[in-house]
Amino acid sequence: MKTQPSVSLVIPMFNEELNIEHALACAIEALGRYSSDWEIVVVDDASTDRSAEIVAREIAAEPRIRMVRHPVNRKLGASLKTGFAAVTKDLAGQVHAGKIVGEIAPIVGGKGGGRPELAQAGGTDASQIDAALARAVELVS
Repeated sequence: MKTQPSVSLVIPMFNEELNIEHALACAIEALGRYSSDWEIVVVDDASTDRSAEIVAREIAAEPRIRMVRHPVNRKLGASLKTGFAAVTKDLAGQVHAGKIVGEIAPIVGGKGGGRPELAQAGGTDASQIDAALARAVELVS
């Protein structure tokens, strides 16, 4: 019987009060399907709206969510680095993120890639997110 890996998800955030609650709900649902041992690290990049307040409320309901805050806006790259430095789960540093993202991005109609420690992608077909996540699980199992 295969054991499920523990997984960390980093979400960079800057003024996302209209989106962050939905993003966290989707992430929790998806992570729960593939692992019981997960965490979400939200990096607040000095948001000036209610984003941090919304995340704090979500943290109160789900302790596997954590928030790290930048006192000044440091942009996406720094937010990702901060988040990656804060993760604690098994898969951190043990997989080639660029190869995984490069393989799963086409499933959602997109492109992506990156380095072993940092990758990103986008896509146009959100209906295939479950298929992409399932493939990612296969790749890291």
